Amino acid sequence: MTTRLKVWTLKELHSLPDDGNKYELVRGELLVTPPPPDEHETIAARLTRLLDPFVAANELGFIYRPRAVVQSPYQWRPSLVNERYFLAASSFT
Repeated sequence: MTTRLKVWTLKELHSLPDDGNKYELVRGELLVTPPPPDEHETIAARLTRLLDPFVAANELGFIYRPRAVVQSPYQWRPSLVNERYFLAASSFT
């Protein structure tokens, strides 16, 4: 017996609650990611504070904390990025 997965629509995605989770729709599949813990956010903020002067002084662009990231084959997502480089990473698992 084959199990059929529900195919989500944009209308259904937009009706989901604003509960802190990140909801993404990929080819009709709903992906739910819980928010990172406060400790992770604090570390990312401190790294941004430390890296930003160097990035600015060397005209490397800006430090970004991406909200949505495409998974790589290695299952890592960046916590901080700039226009050219991944500056730090955290595991998906």
